[in-house]
Amino acid sequence: MHGLKKYPLSMLLDIQKLTMRFGGLTAVDGVDLCVERGQVFSIIGPNGAGKTTVFNAITGIYEPTAGRIYFDGHELRRPVTWRSILLASLVGVLTAVAAVALCVNVDQLWRATIIRNYSFANKEFSVAGAWDDFWSYLAGTLAVEKSRSRWAVTTRDGQPVLDVQGNKSTREEAEQLRNRVRELIDSGDEIVPVERDHRWAILSADGQQTLARYGNESTALRVVDDLKKVRSDQAAQQRTAWIALFSGFALGAAGTVVVWNRARRTPDIISLAGIARTFQNIRLFADMTVLENVLIGLDRRQSRNVLRMMLRTPGLKREMRQMRQLAIESLQFVGLESKANSLAGSLAYGDQRRLEIARALATQPKLLLLDEPAAGMNPTETGELIALIRRIRESGVTVLLIEHHMNVVMGISDRISVLDYGKKIAEGTPQEVRANPKVIEAYLGKESE
Repeated sequence: MHGLKKYPLSMLLDIQKLTMRFGGLTAVDGVDLCVERGQVFSIIGPNGAGKTTVFNAITGIYEPTAGRIYFDGHELRRPVTWRSILLASLVGVLTAVAAVALCVNVDQLWRATIIRNYSFANKEFSVAGAWDDFWSYLAGTLAVEKSRSRWAVTTRDGQPVLDVQGNKSTREEAEQLRNRVRELIDSGDEIVPVERDHRWAILSADGQQTLARYGNESTALRVVDDLKKVRSDQAAQQRTAWIALFSGFALGAAGTVVVWNRARRTPDIISLAGIARTFQNIRLFADMTVLENVLIGLDRRQSRNVLRMMLRTPGLKREMRQMRQLAIESLQFVGLESKANSLAGSLAYGDQRRLEIARALATQPKLLLLDEPAAGMNPTETGELIALIRRIRESGVTVLLIEHHMNVVMGISDRISVLDYGKKIAEGTPQEVRANPKVIEAYLGKESE
């Protein structure tokens, strides 16, 4: 099922049969999770159970091997729009044109489209005329060129077709002759010289008009051979052009779709959907201030208009002030506003954890993922963390938590899911999970018989 999906209004995150394989290793095997709005939902399990892998799949770091992830009633990926379809088609067309151009002789193409228009036209050079000549050249059709004071019918690469017998005094006459010769070539009929009044003539496709006359049969036969060669070259060129056109379009469009599809679940798309996270190992910019670290989390809210950024418009300055205020409010929420101008690397370990949470909260998420936030904390810091997570839930943000500290998990979780070797072995309230035999076995081991 794709796109919209009917869910109870209380449902925020729905993970269905999530599977993650890395070569021959299955890290997560068919896991189902349902997180309701306003909950603190914890995922626990022994080391290597696949907990962080689930987080990485949710936040777009990994592409799930199988299964689907729905968030707020929609599949958690960039939707297909008319713009994405148009982009793939446009890249396909450009690639097709490039592929066709690579199949031709560049020097001859330049002569047929540019030089011919500049040197032989009785009017100013036009892009439209050169474009028409470009496609005529690709199709292998005949052209007219001026040689000294006469106009001649030539092949697409400038070789004369009817020898001197085809020369005309005006361009219009030459174009009329070229059109009749085109009809003869396109008709597919056998081209043979006809003897008339002791001369050899080449007739039009309908046999009513004489295209050229020659004094002897050998000359006429040589011109017929030239016309047959034009026919075969034109057919071969058209086949090559069509193959290159379709192949180029397919390659360009398909390549764009593949690249775009791989970018449908990138972390920035996940963030824009309303999901933020912290990491098991602290990821701060140690040489930047506390406030600057939070402002980095607000980057997705910043204007992407390059002109506004270059000119530093009043609107941009107002936007930056709003972002700064939001960053300060996030620091106030976690109790770090007094250290806003301190370097992040100078903070105590517990404060660095809270700074990561502040940066995530600054994006104003609907769902906050916390990956072992109490790791390395002393009892005092752990107690402050529990209080902070409760305030986050009270502010309307749903929390999905990975944690090994059971006093933290049991003290704040509304619901707990237990993973072991990539599979979900239990789910329920803290009391139900605490008493589950499978959970006890996973943590303590099974008594040998």
